[in-house]
Formats: sequence, C-alpha cells, structure tokens
Amino acid sequence: MVLNKIQCIRFCNINPWKLPITTFLFSGAIWNTYTACRKEAGSTVRTCLDRLQTVCRASKHRVTKVVRLTVDNLETVLSQVPNLKVIHLLRDPRAIINSRITTTWYTLKDAQEGEGEQLSKEAEDLCRRMTYDLDESVKLKQKFPDRFSLVSFEDLNTNLELKSYILYNYLGINNTFLSNKLSTMPAILKEEHNVVSETGDFINWWRYNLSFQSIHLVQNVCAKLLLRLGYEMFHTQADLLNSTLHSFKSPDVLLLENMAETSTYTYL
Repeated sequence: MVLNKIQCIRFCNINPWKLPITTFLFSGAIWNTYTACRKEAGSTVRTCLDRLQTVCRASKHRVTKVVRLTVDNLETVLSQVPNLKVIHLLRDPRAIINSRITTTWYTLKDAQEGEGEQLSKEAEDLCRRMTYDLDESVKLKQKFPDRFSLVSFEDLNTNLELKSYILYNYLGINNTFLSNKLSTMPAILKEEHNVVSETGDFINWWRYNLSFQSIHLVQNVCAKLLLRLGYEMFHTQADLLNSTLHSFKSPDVLLLENMAETSTYTYL
C-alpha cells in the first residue's frame, strides 16, 4: 500500500506512475529536494526519491494529507505503524459540493444548471461515502482510541490559532514557532462564523455561492448525515443568507479540544 510505504519512508519501493506531477507542484517545501534533483542531468525518479527518502528519515515528524481515501484502508497502516496518529477531518457536504462546483477542472462545474439531476447524484454519492467513512471511523476509534480522532473542519477554522495549538499538542509537535507561522498565513477567518469568500473556500462561503435550489437538493439527499454531524438545515433563503444564524454546532466528540478522548463515539 502506497500510504504505508510513505509513512515508513520507503519511497524507492513506490512505482513512479503512482506519483503524479501535481504531488510535487502543490506539496510542501520538503519536495523541493525532489524537484531540484529532477532538474539535474541524468537524474531519474528512483534516484531522486532515494534522496528525498534520506531527508524525510531525518525528520522527527512526518505529516501526510490524503484526500478521498476510504477510511477502512487505514486499519492496516495503523496496525503496521505503531506510532502513527490519524485524524479524520469531516466537513459540511454542502461546502464540499460548492468546492467541487467552483473548481474549474472538476466535472461538476455546470451542475447547478438544469433540473439538478447531476448535482443530486453527486450529493447522494458523496454523503453515502461520508456515512460509510464515518461508520468505519467509529470502529477505528474503538480499536485505536489513542491514535485515531475525528475532527470538524468548521471547528478547526472557528479559532484557528487556538485549535492549531491543540492540534500540535495532540501530535506532539513543538509549537514554539506556531504563532509566527500563523501570522504569515493569509487571513482565513477574521471572527467566528464570519462569511469569507475573498480568500478561499472556507466555512460559510457556500451559503453565498450556491443557489438556494442547489442547497435544497443537497439537504434532501444528505439530511441524515447533516443532522448526525450537527449541521443546521436551511429552509428559507432569508435564513441561509443571515450570517448570524450558525450553520453548524459540532458534536462534542468532533471538537478539537476533545480529540485526545478515548471515547468510542458510538453515539455519533
């Protein structure tokens, strides 16, 4: 499994075709070692991965962000890498759909047009998968209570500085330079539950960007999941656009301050 090889720093055992160019273009500075190597005459993917592997093995902490991974695949990695911690980040399905619509290369770009069949199917597939992953996460929390946590994206971004310190402490990462790092980041959220669209796709952007018809479609097919995760349903456009009405109230088990809890989450 590729993820297992990455966590164990066995890059040279990964087939090159499994490492698309986007990995290097949009990943962190650690990949500069690889990209600089590939510019050298006579370099190969294998030799450059070997060089990157050496750098990574010297690191005290290694963090991997994996999107659209089916959660049940993580059990093997958790079993084979005893010091690995996993955080399952959950997000409002309406915000995910909005992100997909506003991503130019994604096939959902024109989904708000017509009768909404494509949008409804996309939302149905998304929420079915999210529900499955949530159920599997509860099982993993039971099996690895100290090394598996579920976290709400919205809670993380409600107070980014405070929640970042909680996250660093949970992972055992030195937070000495965290304040300086956060101060140099673009503004993500100026105040709790504020609507921000200028700087990116964050907590409430979808409320102003998606049509009310689209939101209604997503809510219809994702109602059980939305309620299970503490997301509020909007039944009128006036309520939707009223930023004083919060779009979420995350269950206690999804708050970052509780991520070290060893609860089984059976009530999620």
